Amino acid sequence: MRFGVETDLAPVTIPLGFVFLALGGFVLGARHWLTPLSIGIFLLCLTIAGIYHAVQPLLRSFAALRLSVAGSSIQLPLLLIAPVIFLNLVWAVAPEIQFDANNYHLAVSKIYLRNHGFIDLPYFFHSYFYHFVEMLFTFGLALRGAAAAKLLSFAFSLIAAAAVFSLGRLVFDERTGIWAAAFFYTTPLTSWLSGTAYIDHAVAMLLTATLIAFLRWHHDNEKTGWLYAASLLAGATVAAKMNAGFGLLVMFVFVLWRLRTRPRTLAACAVLALAVAMPWYALTYLWTGNPVLPMLNGIFKSPLWDIQNTVMDANSYGIGASPAALLRLPFNLTWNTIRFGPATPRGGAGIMLLFAIPFAIALFARKKSSAILFATATLYFLFWAVSFQNARYYVHILPIVCVLGVATIFHFSKVGWTGVINRICCATVLVLQFAPAPIMFWNIPDRFPCQRLSASKRVRNS
Repeated sequence: MRFGVETDLAPVTIPLGFVFLALGGFVLGARHWLTPLSIGIFLLCLTIAGIYHAVQPLLRSFAALRLSVAGSSIQLPLLLIAPVIFLNLVWAVAPEIQFDANNYHLAVSKIYLRNHGFIDLPYFFHSYFYHFVEMLFTFGLALRGAAAAKLLSFAFSLIAAAAVFSLGRLVFDERTGIWAAAFFYTTPLTSWLSGTAYIDHAVAMLLTATLIAFLRWHHDNEKTGWLYAASLLAGATVAAKMNAGFGLLVMFVFVLWRLRTRPRTLAACAVLALAVAMPWYALTYLWTGNPVLPMLNGIFKSPLWDIQNTVMDANSYGIGASPAALLRLPFNLTWNTIRFGPATPRGGAGIMLLFAIPFAIALFARKKSSAILFATATLYFLFWAVSFQNARYYVHILPIVCVLGVATIFHFSKVGWTGVINRICCATVLVLQFAPAPIMFWNIPDRFPCQRLSASKRVRNS
């Protein structure tokens, strides 16, 4: 399957659309106009405004779509992930059962909708975690309830997989992109997140889109339009989750160095990123005196929390950050995943980390972009290791890890017969990788709620 230029831009343009939706929702919430009617009008206005500029490029993208029936290296991973998409959709349309999703991702949105805007909830400290992605969930709740919010979460996982494909294709080739997307989407953690209203796969989508826009700027003669898009998406990444900023450090240093003689462009990028990220943390600071309450309260000293740098339950996960532990970390995260999250089964984080770090160093000679990807993944992984070794937060960098891992496998199998064996092994590992996914739903007897959906359908028909 070969995609035209417009189709290849969707993993960047769709997350950019979410940026403007979330910022518009923030204005509605701040003005206490956050109602289903106002949200519907806002979406209608955006739709009308975008029809003229969106229809023609969309038609061109369909015209540019070309199918290659001979491309088995493309079709095989698509065929293997199709059942996974169906199973994830089954969970996406089922009622929400996960704790964090019900406790604050959706609960705070419902409270804000009832009050038509933002209100301080000092008795409910989870409400201070309400940021970028939760606003998008609020839109879904306002229009069609929790089912729409969960389907939006399911859409995040598909867009993230498309972004992985786009990133792999941009840096390496189409085959690398499609296999990397397949490995990302069939990772049990990704599959589990796509069926519930959590936000980590949305963070992965935003971070990957940021990296795509940044590399486009780097490749396309440093066109500032790509850099401004990357700045907006970087702001959205931090607005979604603060620790996702670990994945932006390499890009930040690179841009700072390249634009050292262009202060106006650099200032414009900073303004765009801050305009997206700051409102969410400024609201928490206004209420509490600490923009990231309850974390870092030893620095901000909010009277609403103990004067200490709270790490929540970070010490409950992982194997530590000593030099010896860091060497063992990729193997433990892959084969002893239960140490990195509540009821996360062995293999829940996928297999690609073992191929990507450190073996992706072999890719440095191919492209400069390979070094950027490797440095981004390695630096994020190190900061993740010393801060909060929760497997869900590893998902933020999983798209880059999958691209590097698949590219490394293909790099060492350039001879024809090894390529055939390689694809067979990749397909086998891809199928086996998904096997622990049902164990992720440990808290209910029906690991895939087909019976529940059939019962619900019978009730509606009666």
